[in-house]
Amino acid sequence: DEAGYVVEGEILRYFDSHGGLLVFGFPISPAVDDGEFRFQYFQNGRLEMDATGQIHLSLLPYELSLRRTNAIPESEMPAGGRYYPTTGHSIVLAFLDFYLDHGGPSLFGYPITELINENDRLVQYFERAIFEWHPELPDGQRVQLRRIGEVYLQTDARDMATIYITQDDHPITRIDVSAAVREPVVGQQDDLQVCLLYTSDAADEEDSVDLGG
Repeated sequence: DEAGYVVEGEILRYFDSHGGLLVFGFPISPAVDDGEFRFQYFQNGRLEMDATGQIHLSLLPYELSLRRTNAIPESEMPAGGRYYPTTGHSIVLAFLDFYLDHGGPSLFGYPITELINENDRLVQYFERAIFEWHPELPDGQRVQLRRIGEVYLQTDARDMATIYITQDDHPITRIDVSAAVREPVVGQQDDLQVCLLYTSDAADEEDSVDLGG
């Protein structure tokens, strides 16, 4: 109700089993089939389901090169951290706890920066997410995911308002509308004037609706 969108099926099962609202935030688009994969935008990212049924967070931070820092050797890893040679970066402290508690590399991908300061806030970039440190929040809520889903939904070329209605197993991507009266009536009349509204979708399946008087 808070978002006005439905999460269902395999995406819902993945959502529930990988942290739900805490990790992904609210849905901000319907689920969409674009011919290659099924996806749905959430505040903190985009969940995608490929042809094999595997679901994962999109590589938005990595693919869009939001930010990266140079890899470091393991010898420079901060004390108490964990080093990931795949990308040459480490994770420490509360970020490491959150990372491991909520799926680690299988959900968030590998780190692509060390801890960095952005606008007086500690953040760390991963292949599939961006962690932020919010010391002003209560314990247990101080690691937050940046709402990159909201940002990149705005840059998605697909029109989220037109490709999600389906009828008879085909998507309705366009609706054309025209109107006409059944029988023209001029002058002062006591009878009702019947108007018809004609709609046709992209498959040229036409319906008419009687609007009454």
